[in-house]
Amino acid sequence: MDEIDRTLFSERLKELNEELDVELRRRSKLEAAVRDDQSEPIPYEFVRSLMERFEELLRQSPFVQRKTLLHLIVKRITLDERKRVDRIELALNEEAQKHFLNVTPLADNLAGGVRFVTSILLVL
Repeated sequence: MDEIDRTLFSERLKELNEELDVELRRRSKLEAAVRDDQSEPIPYEFVRSLMERFEELLRQSPFVQRKTLLHLIVKRITLDERKRVDRIELALNEEAQKHFLNVTPLADNLAGGVRFVTSILLVL
């Protein structure tokens, strides 16, 4: 009986070690991806244009559509110690930019590719 328990234990320990190795490799890859993500600053004029179009869209939309649009785009609202709005973080992915704001992607002239604004932090 003792030999069976040891065998089961050693097999299970081996499985857990293999799973741990897989997860550690995955973690290393994710950490490397985060470290290598060096985002370029977004031009002020692009953000200004985006916000003007967003404001226009909000003004023209009925209440229910405004509510839905804000839920889709506002990622986080931070309050200060006096419970006033301190920061608003907007999440503007590719789909939101194309469908809701009718803007074209921001061209990345250096790489020749196309990139999108994914997040904008408004400090009030």
